[in-house]
Amino acid sequence: MYNLVIVRHFDKEGDSDMYTKVTVEMDGDILHEFGDYYHDKGYEKAGAYVSAFYDLFGTQEVTVRDEDRVIEE
Repeated sequence: MYNLVIVRHFDKEGDSDMYTKVTVEMDGDILHEFGDYYHDKGYEKAGAYVSAFYDLFGTQEVTVRDEDRVIEE
């Protein structure tokens, strides 16, 4: 079973609703990192990355959830 998490990382000090990066994680490990909202459309790219797991392993073997995190520095 592949339990994936798409994480949108937000800047702690920013009042913006735009994220600074997106990661796709499994079991606490980062599988891939994508860029920010404005320049790279990271969330859309993360969704495409995750869809490859569905294609390879099927919907019965893959679960995906979204999570937002504030970057603590």
